[in-house]
Amino acid sequence: MPMFKCRYLKSEGSSPHLTIDAENEEQAYEKYLEQVGQEFFPVIVLKKGLRQAEYHFENHYQEKKAEIEKKKAEIEKKKAEIEKTLKQNEIIEKEIEEERIRNAIIENRRSLSLKGIEILEKKKNDGYFKLETNEKITFQEHFNNIISESEQGPLLSEEINFIERWLKFKHRELGQTLLTQAEAQKPLSQQGQSELANTIFSGIAMGNLVKANQLNEMREMNQTMDEIAEDVEDVNEGFGFE
Repeated sequence: MPMFKCRYLKSEGSSPHLTIDAENEEQAYEKYLEQVGQEFFPVIVLKKGLRQAEYHFENHYQEKKAEIEKKKAEIEKKKAEIEKTLKQNEIIEKEIEEERIRNAIIENRRSLSLKGIEILEKKKNDGYFKLETNEKITFQEHFNNIISESEQGPLLSEEINFIERWLKFKHRELGQTLLTQAEAQKPLSQQGQSELANTIFSGIAMGNLVKANQLNEMREMNQTMDEIAEDVEDVNEGFGFE
């Protein structure tokens, strides 16, 4: 039976050298693995005799490599799935938090309107001149905020109710007109120092802005209608209609 010298092909470290009798080089390779165990290196099998021949075997090496690559791919896949899940959870948590904040803002808007409605109902017979200064400021600021919100989306029923009550509140228009006139008659150095007057001016400016936006929308609509009319006229002329 032929004799074979077998060893691992290592660039560093020691490798067991064994002389093995076997039917052929492949059998010698398999016996070598059984005796020394599998390592992550190719095996050199050298056949003794007059005609020495050297064989390299990497079957165990390639199988191990394929197994490692497979496990690596599985790990990467699992990692990607975990990252995807974490990202989805982050998105869900963010949406939940945003929804919580939106609901909190809506509830705060509702609460402020309900409190304002309650006070205005109690003092509806007393009128604007009987309100405390801080109440005048608070109600006008809330009114201004509601108008600002109306440009962003629909208002709450409680906010609409508050607007109606505040606009119809006894002596409100008269009182704010007088305050505005009094502020305008002050020396320039003293104007703009009254918080109450500033909130009233803000409300007036906001109302003017809303009106300006409405006018712009009407102008754009009229312009669009004019363009459509011109197109229709061109089509009629193309067909010979007069």
